[in-house]
Amino acid sequence: MQSINTQPEKSTGISLNDLLLIFTALLLFFQTSLQDIWTPFNYLDELVSLVFFMWFLRAIFIKKHILKTDFIILIGMFFVTFIGFVGDEFSGGQSSRLYELVDFVSLFRFILLYLGMREWFELNKNKLHLYKVVNVLSVIISVYVFIVFFFSIINLFKDIGMSYDVRFGVRSFSFIFDAPGLIINQMTYSIILFSTVMMMKKSGYYFMNLVLSFFVITTTFRFRGYILIITAILLLFLIQLKKFRLSKSGLIGFAVLALIFSWKQIEHYFFSVSVTPRQRFVTGAVQLFRQYFPIGSGFATFGSSAAAQKYSLIYYKFGFDSLYGMSPNQQLFLNDNFFPMIFGQFGLLGALAFFIVLIEYVDDIMKRYSLKGNKITKFVASFWVTDALMSSLQSSYLSHYSLIALSFFGLICIYCGVQPEFSENGHCKIKENI
Repeated sequence: MQSINTQPEKSTGISLNDLLLIFTALLLFFQTSLQDIWTPFNYLDELVSLVFFMWFLRAIFIKKHILKTDFIILIGMFFVTFIGFVGDEFSGGQSSRLYELVDFVSLFRFILLYLGMREWFELNKNKLHLYKVVNVLSVIISVYVFIVFFFSIINLFKDIGMSYDVRFGVRSFSFIFDAPGLIINQMTYSIILFSTVMMMKKSGYYFMNLVLSFFVITTTFRFRGYILIITAILLLFLIQLKKFRLSKSGLIGFAVLALIFSWKQIEHYFFSVSVTPRQRFVTGAVQLFRQYFPIGSGFATFGSSAAAQKYSLIYYKFGFDSLYGMSPNQQLFLNDNFFPMIFGQFGLLGALAFFIVLIEYVDDIMKRYSLKGNKITKFVASFWVTDALMSSLQSSYLSHYSLIALSFFGLICIYCGVQPEFSENGHCKIKENI
C-alpha cells in the first residue's frame, strides 16, 4: 500500500487549473438551464468526461502500469460495448451509428469522468489550490441557493408558475425546471460543497446555506429528496465519531433501507395496476430480454436518451409513438428508467458485465475515499455513492448528466479535503490499491 502525497505549491494566487475547475463546475451546475439556451450544451457532460478520460489514458502511458480495478472496469466496458453493437445488428432497432456511439458515451460517462478526474488530480496536485476553488464556488452557489429558497417560500403561498403538482394539499416546488428532480440534483451538489466548507472552517454562514438547501429539497415533496436529507444528516453526525467507518456492508445497509422506505413509490411506478410509462419500460425490457436473449436489442434502442433523440424503431413496435409523453414529438417519459434499459439493451450477458463495472466503480470510491479517508472524504464519498445508487432505483440517474456534476463537485471536495492543511495529521490518508 502506497500513500499519496498531496503537498501543493505555495502560492497566493489562483492558477489556470483552478480557474478551469471553477468555470467547468459552474457550467455543469447550470447545465440544465444552459442547454435550453444553446443546444450544444446538451453535450457538455460528455465532452468533459471524454477530456478527462484522456488524462486517464495519459496516466497509464506514463506509469506503464494499470491497477487491477481499472483493468476490470475497462474490460467490462469493452464487453458491454461489444454486446451493444452486436445487439443492434440483430434487432435493427437503431438506424444511426452516430447515436449508437452517443449512447455508449452516455452510458459510461460517469465512469470515464471518475477515472479521468482521479488521475488528473494526481498529476496536477501540486499545482492546485482547491481551498480557494471550493471557497469561490461556495460563495457563488450560496447566492443561487438563497434565491431558490426565496422562491420556494413564495411558491408555498402563491402560485407563481414554479410548481410541478400538488401533494398533501401543497404545491410541490420545481423552480424553473420541468421536474422537481432537477432542483433536487442541484441541491445535492450544494450539500456536498457546503458540508465540505463547514468541516474545513466551522462556518455558521455555510451551515445556514446547508439548511436552506435542505429546505428547498423539502418543498419538492419528493421521497427521494427526503431520503437524501436523512442520509446527509446521518452521515454528518456519524463522521464526528472518531472510530466511524462506513464499510461496504454499511453501504449495503443504507441501500437496503432506502429500498425499503421507497418501495411504495417504486411499486407505484413499476408494478401498479394502472399502466405507467415506467411500467411499460419494465414490460418492454422483459420482452426484449427474452426475444434477443442473451444479448439484448443493442445501443440506442430502448430506454436511453439516444433512443429518444433518434427515435428507436422498437418504440414503434411497442406502440410508444401513439402514447402521451412517449411519442417522437413528446418525450417526457422516454428516458425515466435505468435498469430496465440495461436489461433490455444488453440482455443477460451485457447486464452482468455492467454490474461488475458498477461494483468495481463503487468499490474503488469507497476504498480510496471513505474507508480510509478523513471526515471530508468519508462524507462526500459516502453521500455521492448513496445518492447515485439510490436515485438509480427510481430513475435514469446513472445515465443522466446530473451524475457528472455530482461526481465533479464530489472529487473537487474530496481532493480539497486531502490537501495537507485540511487533512488529519497534515497528510492524506488515502491509499492506492496497488
